[in-house]
Amino acid sequence: MIGRPVGSEVSLLTDNSTPMESFFTKLAPPAGVVGIREALEQGVLRQATLGDAVAFARAFQRHRELEFGAEPIPIAATDGKRVIYWRTPTWC
Repeated sequence: MIGRPVGSEVSLLTDNSTPMESFFTKLAPPAGVVGIREALEQGVLRQATLGDAVAFARAFQRHRELEFGAEPIPIAATDGKRVIYWRTPTWC
């Protein structure tokens, strides 16, 4: 049961005719870290690269500019050895 505790004036009904397991999706991938590891091993996901981070930062910045008229924000990325800072031009 999820939510607030029920008072003694409430009676709960249960029915075991349909087992809880029947609601599980047997073919669904595992959740959480286990699911991410499995997806990486199967090639469904790949590890993000510095290029992915740069592309995301530019797309995010462009969205801010178009949606809110926001000024460019400082963006930072890393290549695993150092942190690279730059300011995204408004034309990106």
